[in-house]
Amino acid sequence: NIDADAIAIGGDGAAYMVADGTLYSLNLSTGYVEVIAPLSESYLYGFAWDSKTGLFFVINSDWDVFQIDVTDGTLDYVGTLTIAQPGVYGSYSLQFDKAGTLWIEI
Repeated sequence: NIDADAIAIGGDGAAYMVADGTLYSLNLSTGYVEVIAPLSESYLYGFAWDSKTGLFFVINSDWDVFQIDVTDGTLDYVGTLTIAQPGVYGSYSLQFDKAGTLWIEI
């Protein structure tokens, strides 16, 4: 069994999962997962698709945001978020609205 850290579904309905520093494709009908690639970052807890740009993004426990290529697992650093709430150490969810605004649950 693989415990998912985060799941994202693209505009075409294709689903992806990150778990323990690995990117997987996820069959939503069967639950079957297949390794796409190991990732250069671990502890990725938010994973989302932006309908405005068509790109996928992930966030790690240090608030670093990366664009992720779901074909090969390449991570491109976008930036680090500053969270003005002491004692908060990671995100639980990463989502985009229709306007492309990034939302994070902490």
